[in-house]
Amino acid sequence: MKKTLMLLAVLALLATPAVARDHGPLDGWDRAADYSTFAHWEFSTNQLPCYPEEYTNPFGDEPFAEFPTGGWDWSDGWPCPPVIGDPTGSGSGTCTGWHCTSLEGGKITLTIANNEEPNEYKRIFLQITSSKQPTGVSTTGSGGATGGYTSGTFPTGRPDVQEGTPAPPFPGSSWYTYNYGLTIRPNPESETITIEVPYCTVIDQIVVDTECIPEPATMSLLVLGGIGVLVRRRRK
Repeated sequence: MKKTLMLLAVLALLATPAVARDHGPLDGWDRAADYSTFAHWEFSTNQLPCYPEEYTNPFGDEPFAEFPTGGWDWSDGWPCPPVIGDPTGSGSGTCTGWHCTSLEGGKITLTIANNEEPNEYKRIFLQITSSKQPTGVSTTGSGGATGGYTSGTFPTGRPDVQEGTPAPPFPGSSWYTYNYGLTIRPNPESETITIEVPYCTVIDQIVVDTECIPEPATMSLLVLGGIGVLVRRRRK
């Protein structure tokens, strides 16, 4: 009986798809916090716009991805060019994802609803798994902030991850998960993230984590409120 149960467990593990390429949020980021959003695109269908396979967003509608420029084909079960498999995705040596067919390259835009309160700024952590490195990543905000929005970047401290074989020397011979940290001031009602890629790039997965950072005055109130709770508890 024990041997039968062990055999069934092994077969179940073999039949289970490998874990998707989400290496988790940055240290100290809490996906369950009420100031956070999370979205994970695996591009498992050719639906347009593309909606994430999993997401959490307490601020509004479901995030979505679109392809405003460049030629794009959705790949389903054909070998990933050039000779890169999908060892930690489908496990079958084939891939599902979007392939940029334009010689001039193309763009992907991600639109994410946000906290409507004009907090000090928004932090975005972006993981892109693709066959080639993006040529540009940027973000813009919408919602009518006085004076507009300013954007920037911050170091994530997270190294890029190579997966699959063979290794370079030629581009596109492996999967890479590239990491980007973006900021936008003040916190917009929604943001659009633009990813630019070169010709013949295959986008396998995208993961986005965001944090809405309160204004200093709000943070002070939160700290004072926490101190007040502690004082009341001690008096009891």
